[in-house]
Amino acid sequence: MRRASAPRNRGGGLSCPQLTGGLHARLGPPQIILHKSSHGPLLSLEYYGIMCAVPCGETEYPQERNENLKRKATEMNAIKVTTKAQLDALYEDWSLTVGGLDPAEKNLKELLDWVKEFTPLKREDVYVIAGAVMNREYGLTGTNAYPDENCTLVCVKLADMERPNAVAVPRFQIGGRWFTDIVDNNARREETRRTGMEG
Repeated sequence: MRRASAPRNRGGGLSCPQLTGGLHARLGPPQIILHKSSHGPLLSLEYYGIMCAVPCGETEYPQERNENLKRKATEMNAIKVTTKAQLDALYEDWSLTVGGLDPAEKNLKELLDWVKEFTPLKREDVYVIAGAVMNREYGLTGTNAYPDENCTLVCVKLADMERPNAVAVPRFQIGGRWFTDIVDNNARREETRRTGMEG
């Protein structure tokens, strides 16, 4: 059994990590354990205290990446998310999400360039969500709420990726999560909080 130490980044959870200048400081190996299951070999990963298991067949990387996967972002479209309909679309898509990323153009392009290291993109759209929007549309309150200011979630839709499975494991290197998991976890915590207050 081989383990790789994960960086001590406490950016997970509801409170946004301090906005960073880009992705480079986030890169680092997750803790990886290879084991067998009834479904075949699985990789268990722990990053930011989050456990995940994925089939090994979805974690293979090509020995040589094509140069076209390394091309720089040239037609980026930054979309400010303000409505529940936009959030619902990201939820249904299971969009790749990075929290606490400074939404400056340079950093959004860095994220797209990182994604293109693993898969070509059909379109170069990035979705920027303020913490205040998450609180308003999902009814997050008290300690379960995001800071209203200086808290940003940035998403890239899996539907916009040619090979979305290719980012399933590498996303942990930059603290990437699925938007659907974030919303569901927030809802569970909100329900627990409210139940505790009523009890």
